[in-house]
Amino acid sequence: MRTARQRKQAEDRREITDERRRIRQELRHLAPSLHEGVDTAQRAAAAQKLQALEQRLDWLEAYLNRGLQ
Repeated sequence: MRTARQRKQAEDRREITDERRRIRQELRHLAPSLHEGVDTAQRAAAAQKLQALEQRLDWLEAYLNRGLQ
């Protein structure tokens, strides 16, 4: 039988996996917007979204590092 801590760790791993999947999906959708042939407004919006994704990745890495210590 699992302890509460083990259940929490398993739940955290599922959430992290889901978040990684969402980030990858968003990156796939952003990639076409970053090409040279796209207008500047669309590229600027994609760059902002990319920056937000980087912040989410930083948070995810910090969360993982905190959990490993």
